[in-house]
Amino acid sequence: MASQVVTKQVNVVCGQETAQGTLEVTEFDSASRARRAGRRVAVCVLAIGVSACIPGAHFVLVPLLLVLSPILIFRAYRVSSAITNMSCACAQCGGALSSVSTTERYPLYETCVACHRENRICLT
Repeated sequence: MASQVVTKQVNVVCGQETAQGTLEVTEFDSASRARRAGRRVAVCVLAIGVSACIPGAHFVLVPLLLVLSPILIFRAYRVSSAITNMSCACAQCGGALSSVSTTERYPLYETCVACHRENRICLT
């Protein structure tokens, strides 16, 4: 099974007003998650190699990157889905909500680009 894109219906709440919207969510299978973690391994190893060549700073950077690398790799593997597209309007004014690629955790809080009010996005 490969990664798949799923469309989910959501409620957008701002104050007392509500609206409907949709989110496109990419759900990653274990092979995709392993590939993402593998890319993170390559970036961490490259960063450690580059920081080892910096005189003086390598005493701090190399140990710091060695400690942070497993945490970053684990977090990359743990993410099982991500929001890739959002079609939601502000419940208060109808303006567009900023579309940010993020992990799927509800409720989401997005700011309207027109009225700058915070909107809460929940699954229906």
